[in-house]
Amino acid sequence: MKLRIILKSFNKKLIQNALKQLKLSLISENFRILDMISLPKKIKRFCLLRSPHVDKKSREHFELRFYKSFMDIEFDKISSINSLLKKDLPTGISYSLSNLSF
Repeated sequence: MKLRIILKSFNKKLIQNALKQLKLSLISENFRILDMISLPKKIKRFCLLRSPHVDKKSREHFELRFYKSFMDIEFDKISSINSLLKKDLPTGISYSLSNLSF
């Protein structure tokens, strides 16, 4: 069976550390890692007026950077997924699992 783990964060170093941590734990539990891919970052920029009534030219600029990467793994037993789901990732990382069929 094949599974894709998708990691998302606002911090690039957190994602890299989480990938290393996952890789070490997956290797120790006899999962086979097929791919580890980092996707390009997405940047959202916002421009806001500082004052709603006067000074139209006075604005503030903000941006959000989104980092995303995924890991494809292969395993034999479905019961081994339970140990994978119990892993604690660093705070600030969100992950999702999806089934692959290719």
